[in-house]
Amino acid sequence: MADEKLKEGLNIAKTLETKSNITCNEALIEYLRGDLKKSIQKLGPAIKHYSEEKYIGRVDESPNLPFWLRGLIAFEQNDSKKLIEMIEWMEKRLSRHEEETGSAVTATKYFRIYKLYVHLKTLNLQLNNKTNEVIEFVNEGRRIKKNMGFWASMFNVSYFYNEFAKILIQNKEFNLASELLKEAIEYNPNFAPARLNMAKIHLMNDNVEGARLEFQKAQDNLSHADQDYIYAKEAVEFGKQLSTLDELNYLYPKIISR
Repeated sequence: MADEKLKEGLNIAKTLETKSNITCNEALIEYLRGDLKKSIQKLGPAIKHYSEEKYIGRVDESPNLPFWLRGLIAFEQNDSKKLIEMIEWMEKRLSRHEEETGSAVTATKYFRIYKLYVHLKTLNLQLNNKTNEVIEFVNEGRRIKKNMGFWASMFNVSYFYNEFAKILIQNKEFNLASELLKEAIEYNPNFAPARLNMAKIHLMNDNVEGARLEFQKAQDNLSHADQDYIYAKEAVEFGKQLSTLDELNYLYPKIISR
């Protein structure tokens, strides 16, 4: 439905900036469907438009989303070179802003580019197996919680805390990941990806009932989602894991209970 509305908007859009924002959202939809190649194609016009000189000093959200999304795709493709390229674009903007204002963008002197920048830096460190530095940047991301807490953007506390938690889970930092997921869920109890990741941690800690509870809440929140949504597909796979455990518990209750 979102894709249909975006196509309608593209037909009536007047400015290149509006068209770029729409195609960026179309690219996001393809990313959330798991079609990285199509997402890259959709991003092309937006990246080209926002690469123009007049946007170099912009540190708000929309001119930087295409570069950030391209960085996410690069991470998924294990392409550190492209990911660094997107980070460098943001660093160029951060530097220009500092030159023009005399003030650097930080967690306390915040602009929305910073949450995107910190996320890409974290992903690149993860790609290069620099676990200690990953945790440093995750903690930097936590410092901007208050500034991320606004509902005008999809990319708020719940989104980024869940993204950081995913990385921490890969590094087996389950306690810190759990802390972030609890805060993500507290901010938005209906954020299904955080529920799914919390379920995974419970299962890794042999808390099957806790996993089942979080999974059910995630399923409820995904009940109207398209089946090609990456988290809907993830929920199906996780559900299969739980079903397998239930079957094993039925067949071998004494073994499983140990």
